[in-house]
Amino acid sequence: MGGLVASSYIRRSTANRKKVKELITMGTPFLGSAKIIKVFETGDVFNNLKDFVMAEHVKDIIPNYSSAYQLIPTIRYPNTILKYNNASYNYTQSMSFLGQRVWAHNTSIIKPMLSGAATFHSGLMNYGVHASDTVPHYYISGKGLDTPKTVMYVPNEFGTIVIGYMDVESGDGTVVVNSSENGNASLSYSYKINNAEHGALPGNTTAIQYVKAILNNGFNSFRSGSVPSNTSSANNRDPEFEYDKITVVLEGADEISLADEFGNTIIEEGEGLYVQDSKGDKKLIGSVWVINYETSRKQYNFNSGEYSISLSDPGDSESLSDALVIYTESGEYKSYEEYDMTGEDSIQINIAPNKTEIFTNNDTARRQSMILPSAVWDHDRLQEYNSQLVVQ
Repeated sequence: MGGLVASSYIRRSTANRKKVKELITMGTPFLGSAKIIKVFETGDVFNNLKDFVMAEHVKDIIPNYSSAYQLIPTIRYPNTILKYNNASYNYTQSMSFLGQRVWAHNTSIIKPMLSGAATFHSGLMNYGVHASDTVPHYYISGKGLDTPKTVMYVPNEFGTIVIGYMDVESGDGTVVVNSSENGNASLSYSYKINNAEHGALPGNTTAIQYVKAILNNGFNSFRSGSVPSNTSSANNRDPEFEYDKITVVLEGADEISLADEFGNTIIEEGEGLYVQDSKGDKKLIGSVWVINYETSRKQYNFNSGEYSISLSDPGDSESLSDALVIYTESGEYKSYEEYDMTGEDSIQINIAPNKTEIFTNNDTARRQSMILPSAVWDHDRLQEYNSQLVVQ
């Protein structure tokens, strides 16, 4: 956020710009962050028990801050911002949709902060050049962590709800690299730190070394090699990031156990999924995000491989509702499956690339055919299609 404040200062006047010798930003969401939309919807910020206490307060407070709206993905955001019932929405459709959400309203009037955020970001551009790039600007970003870039909504009996994030990209867990690099596909002054989490960037040892080198040598530090070069690839993709993913979204389970193909236990630590070997060494194999803490809806993003998930809710079998299983190869969807598990109290899900097996105590899990999330469908067409879904 500080990078946006600095950009606004630079853009205000030539006098301000001349006062800035160098600008260093860390993980600034210049193009926005999909995660803020979920915060507006659920109030979940901490991804832990704190959300149970604070979520309703956050939901009440955050819609009143203009700065929060400025974190919503902008018109320059390179990815789909949201999907509604699997249909991809472009920027205009996304803003129209978000404008109808409860948090964007003041009685029956859309709050001015949503459109004001768009005005704020357009004001930072001048003939295609961002204000932050009119001064020597050094970008420091976290990379290698699963970072959401698209939010998915679905209609149900309670209205329209967020069910998960549908696209995963390399970033710091909150801001994708493309956003923290201001949409630049190749930068001479961009440096990425592997597996650096967004909130931890300012205290990261490598980040501190970069800042010291920049302050001591300025632009020369990047030419002399005192800061190692780490620029983007030609297609702006992280060559070390695992783009083949198996995503599983679950809700209502009291107990969840995860294991890899060798039976090694997978542990959740923060937003990371780790496998621990016999020597005690941990390997990052994916991520876990709490979509709604109140309903225990969680999204697991596994790197390509074979895994098993065991879940149970012996106290209240009615709360186990459904499971979504999504397979992605090279960042492109291959399949999307939904399983109805209402009434089950013990379930095992075995997943491998493009293969799902579900075992339940009553053997009643049902798979529903779903459209692939590719083309943009209007609401009427979606309703007509989904009304014809056949339980297999």
